[in-house]
Amino acid sequence: MVQFYNNRSFIGGSFAQWRRPGPITIAILVWLVAEILAFSFVVSKLGMAGALLLGLGTTVLGFAALKRLSADAMANLRKRMDNAGTQPGNFLDGTLTALGAVFLILPGFITDVAGLALLSPSLRGWLANLFGGSKSL
Repeated sequence: MVQFYNNRSFIGGSFAQWRRPGPITIAILVWLVAEILAFSFVVSKLGMAGALLLGLGTTVLGFAALKRLSADAMANLRKRMDNAGTQPGNFLDGTLTALGAVFLILPGFITDVAGLALLSPSLRGWLANLFGGSKSL
């Protein structure tokens, strides 16, 4: 006789062993809890409408930063095509700027603070030196 099911059942059985969450899962959960706490703090200070407007404003700022970054990338591409070359460290600078813009677009005030920090040229220069890249802004 052919058996079309295994010994485990839907009721009272489990199809997968429970595993301990990894460090990435824990980090994401901590980030989500921190974002919820930050949102409730901002709502207590500015009210719900103020918090939503602030979140919308940082999203618009993030899209504007991405638009500016794409314009700068096109200008650098034109310079490169004209054999004018590019400055060293532009790739890391552009990557950190894009990451900051994406952080601004994502919902949450902690990511907004991180995004605004990454849009700061001094922090990007410090991070470039930390990662060993040559940085010239």
